[in-house]
Amino acid sequence: MAIPCVRLRLLTASGAVAAWLMAAGIVWLAGPVWLWPPVLFLLSGSLLGKLPGRGGQDRKSGKPRDHVQVWSNGGLALACLLGMDLIGRETALQLFLVSLSIASADTWSSELGARFGGAPYDILRWKPMRRGVSGGVSFLGTLAAFPGALLPLVLFPEAYPLAAAGFLGMLIDSLLGSSLQARFCDAEGNLYENEAPGLLLAGGFRWMDNDRVNILSNLITLLIVLPWLG
Repeated sequence: MAIPCVRLRLLTASGAVAAWLMAAGIVWLAGPVWLWPPVLFLLSGSLLGKLPGRGGQDRKSGKPRDHVQVWSNGGLALACLLGMDLIGRETALQLFLVSLSIASADTWSSELGARFGGAPYDILRWKPMRRGVSGGVSFLGTLAAFPGALLPLVLFPEAYPLAAAGFLGMLIDSLLGSSLQARFCDAEGNLYENEAPGLLLAGGFRWMDNDRVNILSNLITLLIVLPWLG
């Protein structure tokens, strides 16, 4: 499946290699049926990213996913399966689904909110902000997180309650994006997510980009829900 994804411009060559390695690990650790959640996430996120009309600055939106994006969105899900002997098969599979639910909820919220959600508001400061800057939320984007969180779980009805954790992870991602992710501003005070000549660091940490925020928010949510699952 990796080769068709490259030809359809859903993955770069490096992204396809990362996805193949991840798929091999999932099949080896859990079985072929557990490939469906990440496949549904990949397809839905890639297709949403190609919808026209995205107002924003995310230089990766609408482009094929590279290996960094593949690992930042799915690496922790695979890590949960690697810990199966430590935490038990059932708990590991539940965490695997939660991790993908978080990534899917965040992607749906970002992609649909940026296109159809109107002007976003900073989730911490509750001030209007430019589209495409992390930490912004809109009503429609928040609603879109619900079907996004459910999508990786559709083949496992008993796991539907885990979508609540996926939605929580999306909110944590927005909070971290508003507080920790690097923001840059121009002379007029306009905020940008990506560094460029003439822009100054206006908040967050320069090394904290969106991929690292995705990993951190996913990890925090997994640690929050682990006691309830275990």
